[in-house]
Amino acid sequence: MSEIIVMFKSGNGQNINSYAKHRLNFFIDTDMSENLEVFLNDNSSKSSPLHVASIEELSSDSCAAQFIDPHLNSNIISEINQSFPLLDSEYQIQLFTTYLTEEWEGLRSGTMVLRQTTNMATVDFVVSNSKDADAAPVETQNLAANDLPNLEGAASTLAKGLVKMLPPPADIIGATMLAAFWPSQSQSGAQWMQIYKALEEVLRSGLAEHDIKVASEKVDGFVLFLNTEYMVKKNSGRASKDELMELLSPYAKDFYTDIINILKFTEPDKVDVGISALLNFMTAACMQIALNQERALIDSKVRDPAKSDYAKIVETLIDDYIPYARNSARELKERRLAKIGEVQRKCDVIMDRSVCKSWFKDEADGTQETGANNAAIKKKREEHYNRIEKDLDVLLSKEVYGPIENWEKLKGNPVPQG
Repeated sequence: MSEIIVMFKSGNGQNINSYAKHRLNFFIDTDMSENLEVFLNDNSSKSSPLHVASIEELSSDSCAAQFIDPHLNSNIISEINQSFPLLDSEYQIQLFTTYLTEEWEGLRSGTMVLRQTTNMATVDFVVSNSKDADAAPVETQNLAANDLPNLEGAASTLAKGLVKMLPPPADIIGATMLAAFWPSQSQSGAQWMQIYKALEEVLRSGLAEHDIKVASEKVDGFVLFLNTEYMVKKNSGRASKDELMELLSPYAKDFYTDIINILKFTEPDKVDVGISALLNFMTAACMQIALNQERALIDSKVRDPAKSDYAKIVETLIDDYIPYARNSARELKERRLAKIGEVQRKCDVIMDRSVCKSWFKDEADGTQETGANNAAIKKKREEHYNRIEKDLDVLLSKEVYGPIENWEKLKGNPVPQG
């Protein structure tokens, strides 16, 4: 277990003492509790300032890999996510791995630090038993994440990123936005499956799980590639546009053959699979559009990315995906509501008396109401039907129609600049 020192650095408009108290109240008491030390960087604090290498310095720092252990880094991120959950109204803006540039509180320069910036504060997690400054060099991994308020919001958030509507560092289209959205391979895999599970709770078809898992492996690989290879080479400034384009080419093909094509179905006997994978399709489509935006940005054949063939591909994808998404959303709603059975009524004569029973059942979530009063059961069915319809409208508005609205903005401006 690593020894973690938490420095609550700034409040971003919040009272840092109050914020720290509430954040620590959310602290989940695990084995980390015995390895935890807390500092507040406010006017009353006796601790010295904490100085770390910035993202810009890291990208040009050939010594950065000497201080950052990727294996330890992954473990610490997992520990922090588990033990220090964000507040209810808090969301992560940025997370990156860096190191102390000066000695601090008895810790030598080069000690590994994870800096987390949220809408409420900046918090430094200092790993006091990380690599010494004279340790052997290892591969570096810098993370910049725009974390989701909830897992089901993937498509809607990514679609905003396509039109530069996300906060920094995810306000740069293409690979930078994708790398900021998913900081690690393991996180992308977990979110990908939970996106599917969210829709499966609505539809309960169970038909697409194998396909989702196959696509999930490809998404994992793509996210890992972005964070550990592509963004490192791009940020170094030493790779040419043609070299970067060559790196992206295999993944561009993967999106067509191994992700989009197994999620998007129009054949009658495969429609069920496509419908149950709709939210994953929306997420994958946004990623594919972002990938082609990135290819337009690094296209050495044109000065203006908007003139690139890849910009035209973005518009072609949009023209294809918008009607498919709309039709699939409409069919998803129809299929879900069709699982709510009509009110049935049966009467039997028992001891010369007529005894009647009315009922309805929702085959998707198992809801069932039974009673003698036919009018009352009809009212309960109507209320249940209206509630499910409303929930569907909210879900589809956010995860399908919302992204479509942002896709529409890319027509005529497929690679937003400025």
